[in-house]
Amino acid sequence: MPTFLRRLRARIKYWNHERDLAREIDVHREMAAHRLTADGASVNEARANASRVLGNSTLAREDARAVWVARWLDQALQDFRYAMRTLRRELGFTLTASITLTLGIGVLLG
Repeated sequence: MPTFLRRLRARIKYWNHERDLAREIDVHREMAAHRLTADGASVNEARANASRVLGNSTLAREDARAVWVARWLDQALQDFRYAMRTLRRELGFTLTASITLTLGIGVLLG
């Protein structure tokens, strides 16, 4: 499968996860508002209190994303690709660093 199609499929899958996460947070907010309404609060008051109790939804989404392995792996791959592009662009530095590391490791192990 071409790289473009794999990336597109992965991006669509990521968007679906994002949408599901947003829905999940909204469901929890609605459940909290429903409980507060059942306890006698007005609808507007219950929604405001539910939002206050549950906190910042953007922060909750970021916390949930932080535990997704796919997101961690995606960031690691992005960092690796960036490092490879930089090393390829700065060939003199790459060769100097590689030779220095090789000699240093050789001295330590030898």
